[in-house]
Amino acid sequence: MDKSYRQFLAVAESGSISAAAAELNLSQPTLTATIRKLESQFGVPLFVRKSKGVELTEFGELLREQAQEMARRHQRMVDKMADLKARRTQKIKMGTGDAWWELFIKDVVAEYTHSNPAISVDLEFGNHLKLMDLLQQGHIDLFMGHEIVGLSSRCAVSFLPVFQDEEALYVRENHPLLMSANPQMEAGLYPLLRVTPDTESYRHLLDDMGPKQREAQSKGWGSGLSITSGRFPPVWTFCAPCLR
Repeated sequence: MDKSYRQFLAVAESGSISAAAAELNLSQPTLTATIRKLESQFGVPLFVRKSKGVELTEFGELLREQAQEMARRHQRMVDKMADLKARRTQKIKMGTGDAWWELFIKDVVAEYTHSNPAISVDLEFGNHLKLMDLLQQGHIDLFMGHEIVGLSSRCAVSFLPVFQDEEALYVRENHPLLMSANPQMEAGLYPLLRVTPDTESYRHLLDDMGPKQREAQSKGWGSGLSITSGRFPPVWTFCAPCLR
């Protein structure tokens, strides 16, 4: 994949030229020159400067979508080359979240590939809406994630329930919440970190935005999409229909 597109994606993901430059081990002027060259090449602005970093324009959003697709194609090509070199004959394309990967999927994949050396596992990481989008586009065969409430009826998938989990709060010793008579109520006084927020680009996957919007309002996140909090919906494995 062209390095200019990789650098553009790094800026788009971080929302900051300085942060992207540090991640790529480049100088800010070098990265800025790359972005300006791309803007000159296409004749459109790709970013607008904000008080805290940069934000994609509509042209930048389009380029990000296409660049991500090019990156996926490039990675698939690299994987196929590796598979051919190793004489692997089958591949499972699987999606997972970072938490599920660390909790148990990493060990399952390691055990499975050790027992089935002719089969390789291609992994994609993301939250449930990103992975559902990849599943719909045929980029992955299955993924594990929370039940998607309000999922569009147009999404042709199979749902396999795995287990039900719950949210828990972990605090330091002598934290004020430990002294509280109603810690669940007072927990709302503390800021929440949205580790894997959903984005508007996946709105097309939902028929009903109500549940996510109500959750966002109840947690003080404002309008738009949000991750599920509180008691989590069941955890499912989502599979393409062809795998049933």
